[in-house]
Amino acid sequence: MQWTNVTKDLPNFNYESIDQDTREAVLKALVKEQGGLCAYTGRSITAKTCHIEHVLAQTHCKKRGLHEDVSYYNMVACVPKPNTTLAYGAIPKKSWPDPDKPDQVDKFVSPLSDDCERRFVFRYSGKVHPAEGGGKEAAAETIKKLCLDNAALIRLRQSAILSALSPKGKPLPLSHVKQRLRQLETQTGEQEEFCFVLKQVLRQHIASREGK
Repeated sequence: MQWTNVTKDLPNFNYESIDQDTREAVLKALVKEQGGLCAYTGRSITAKTCHIEHVLAQTHCKKRGLHEDVSYYNMVACVPKPNTTLAYGAIPKKSWPDPDKPDQVDKFVSPLSDDCERRFVFRYSGKVHPAEGGGKEAAAETIKKLCLDNAALIRLRQSAILSALSPKGKPLPLSHVKQRLRQLETQTGEQEEFCFVLKQVLRQHIASREGK
């Protein structure tokens, strides 16, 4: 980042010293990179409806003194917009996990990890569960700390699922469900809200109807 190159040797080199124009540019870049989805919840976002979230909280970044608070690779875009609150996602996560406590770090499924999506299982009801196998405990703790099982968020996921499988209240034929899945799997750029949830549930639906 140009800002980093210019200011990295200054004594106040930290996130708070980043000017507003640079922050807005970073936020827009994050939103675009994430396909217009919140990194923690999958909700649709724009640069006006989200904030810059530090995966490793700024509190810990300052203690470590490694300038991770200004690292683009420690930033994601998440709901809600600045100066507002929300019962799930980045707000309840707060400063968890503490990097000095390995038991906490080992129980965090980062949205930046390659296997993040497969660590969680979504159901028709909109509920989320930890996937079976290695790392189940970490997924369960991540769900708990980020309140991904919040009732309001569950309802939003369920609504998206029902709209995908039964638009206008009419169940889609299996061939149309498969077409809908292909559409989601080949999307580029801006992604559909909760697309990773929809892909999972549509695959489950297809397998169930085919008796697999």
